[in-house]
Amino acid sequence: MAPVNPAPFSTQAKFADEAALLAGLVAQAGLDGAARAAIAARAAGLVRRIRAETRSAIRVSGHKPMVICMNEAASTSAASRPR
Repeated sequence: MAPVNPAPFSTQAKFADEAALLAGLVAQAGLDGAARAAIAARAAGLVRRIRAETRSAIRVSGHKPMVICMNEAASTSAASRPR
């Protein structure tokens, strides 16, 4: 694997044109189509496995998944802080 140049991840890059930055990163990686396809397939497999394990853990525990709204969590914690 080639060393990674940290320059594309600078503060300036955060505000750069997305398409141009992405094209530069793809070129820097130098992966051919087969390598990109293999990486994408492995990533998709990992996501499927993690989702399946999460569903399995939820079924075993008998708990429903907890969803927290960040705005509600922030207002709840702010309201409970001592003044």
